[in-house]
Amino acid sequence: MTLLAVPTALIAVVLFVRDVGDWVNRGTFEVVELSADGSQAITGNLSGGEGPDQEVDVHATVLTVTLMNNSEDLKVFDRITVRTEDFVPVTECVDGVGGPISVTASYEIDLPAQGEESHSDISYALEPKKAEALQLPVGSGEADSGVALIRITLHESGGDTEEVGSIAVLTSPGVGELYPRPLHRLPVAGMPSPRCVHDTRDALAELVEDAPVVADSVRTLTEDVGVTSQELGG
Repeated sequence: MTLLAVPTALIAVVLFVRDVGDWVNRGTFEVVELSADGSQAITGNLSGGEGPDQEVDVHATVLTVTLMNNSEDLKVFDRITVRTEDFVPVTECVDGVGGPISVTASYEIDLPAQGEESHSDISYALEPKKAEALQLPVGSGEADSGVALIRITLHESGGDTEEVGSIAVLTSPGVGELYPRPLHRLPVAGMPSPRCVHDTRDALAELVEDAPVVADSVRTLTEDVGVTSQELGG
């Protein structure tokens, strides 16, 4: 494996050990697997409220792209494009929850708003007859949190592109901790709106059904929102 000069320390390349002979008939270059269930701590800034901004650890969802180069040529990628094809906001569904406090961080890949693209420069080389996993922390600087259906494209230094595919991911690992809601322990003022929970359940179910690849964490969240929806009479 050859890793060129990296503009940020957030890229991690992990050797994916596999007998190259297994891939002889799989084509010259292939995306072996696309997943997003890891988590990585990166540095962020907490702003809002009283006092100066504070440096904090932010947990980011890690996008893993396992690639196989069965050709005789070095594959060099210098850019990655992410397009958000769909987005479902996921909140506690309680009026008045939240405030001016926000956390910002420098992700390797910024998740754009629905219908938009973001581009990140990378320096990554995959040697001939190699299979490796490219790991990239993804996240959003937007206030909204939820589930995003994203499409990933890798750009080679020579101008060619490789379509990685589409996957449904959590905008941050913490989104998965919002549900199921502990209804029996919540005060009256903290009870979620049944309509909001039902709508979130339906929107997530539709996104999961349409997505080519769904992170396990997204499937778990969808099930957990469904549990709360049922408890609220949905």
